[in-house]
Amino acid sequence: MASIDIIRKLSAKESLLRAFNNRQTVVFRKVYMDNGSEQIITTTYTPGELERKNFEAETMDYLGSGYGGSVFRLKDNEGRLIDKVLKVVRTFPNKENGKTFKYSELLVNTPVAERKKFFPGSLKSMTMNRIQADFFRKLLKTTDTVPKGLPKIFKYSEGKLPPALRREMIAAKSETEKKFPEETYVSLWIMEYIPCVWKNEFCGKIPSNRKWTVSNLKSKEYNLENKSYEGVATYVLDEMNYVMKDVVNPRNFGLRENGEIVYFDPFLIPYPSQGLDTNEKLMASLLYGFKGEEKFKKAIDNGNYFRYRSF
Repeated sequence: MASIDIIRKLSAKESLLRAFNNRQTVVFRKVYMDNGSEQIITTTYTPGELERKNFEAETMDYLGSGYGGSVFRLKDNEGRLIDKVLKVVRTFPNKENGKTFKYSELLVNTPVAERKKFFPGSLKSMTMNRIQADFFRKLLKTTDTVPKGLPKIFKYSEGKLPPALRREMIAAKSETEKKFPEETYVSLWIMEYIPCVWKNEFCGKIPSNRKWTVSNLKSKEYNLENKSYEGVATYVLDEMNYVMKDVVNPRNFGLRENGEIVYFDPFLIPYPSQGLDTNEKLMASLLYGFKGEEKFKKAIDNGNYFRYRSF
């Protein structure tokens, strides 16, 4: 039988441990409560019950996915949905064996024709994910007043995907098995659940049936979105040194119940590239594309970058 002391050392979402004897299986699950306390849950199954019981699926519901990443809505220990989501993305470490990760080797070993492609595990998608993960990690730690147009971040972690968490993800969405192979390196964070999104037509709070073009979104009808974007873009650039792309995409933002616009899935690139370390420069160059940074500089200088979601 497993020691309770061992279980207490388990971290969030790695908190699944099975102990076997001849007659039954005991499942230990460590749960972080909203008040900061920890609770250890135990459930006992006979072998026949365990075959019929998919207990891993009880911790989360699948919400959606993009290039290399998936999002799940979390549940409490009673199986009730809570207002937090887990985002998991495939990427590579900033450091490996205590040394700076050699991104240049990853770049050189990727054929030129493959570098521009987006798909789970591709260089470009993992690079995009690396930068976004670093952004949300920094956002979690900041003591600044963060604009309401960015999501609240509660926890962050990275490393090889824990087998127990992978099983839970697969139980929630079977396609996850292929998207996240065993021992995949991932970054993951828990952030607030945004209820009104493209999938449910923004709860009717803003138009969903429209032309998703920059010129159309300059209309006064979208002032609320543009005003929120202006605050987010200003903060992200001035305080965190990133520019944002793809925030015109309706799948990358949503609304809280109170109607506040939240940009929860921005495509981020470090800006300016001067002063970046070698890895960051190479990653930024891949994501900017040909003369991409020059286009951002022009839009920032004339102010259009802050007024319109033009990238």
